[in-house]
Amino acid sequence: MMVVAKILVFLLGMSVAVQVVAAFYGIIDLWYAIRTEYPRVLKGILFWCGISALIAFLVGEDLRMAFLRGMVFYLPFYVANFYILQSIIRYRYKKGEEVIDKEQQQEPY
Repeated sequence: MMVVAKILVFLLGMSVAVQVVAAFYGIIDLWYAIRTEYPRVLKGILFWCGISALIAFLVGEDLRMAFLRGMVFYLPFYVANFYILQSIIRYRYKKGEEVIDKEQQQEPY
């Protein structure tokens, strides 16, 4: 039963990490109006960091490491997914260009 609890808390850590990253993206998203929107951005960052600290405190010592590992694991998982997606997009784009070039070469003038 403890293994299931650790898995669930690990996934909870990943879910909270998604929200923390999204809160930090608020800086980029609202950069054009950061002079007026910085309180909102700071509130979002502080709220989600506070929620993650509160959850880490409340889950207890047995599950705390699982929660923190879930949060820490999300960052390389996020970055790896970004680069994998970029490589797939670039591959498909190059493949599409090759098909277009072949079609243009085969057309009679």
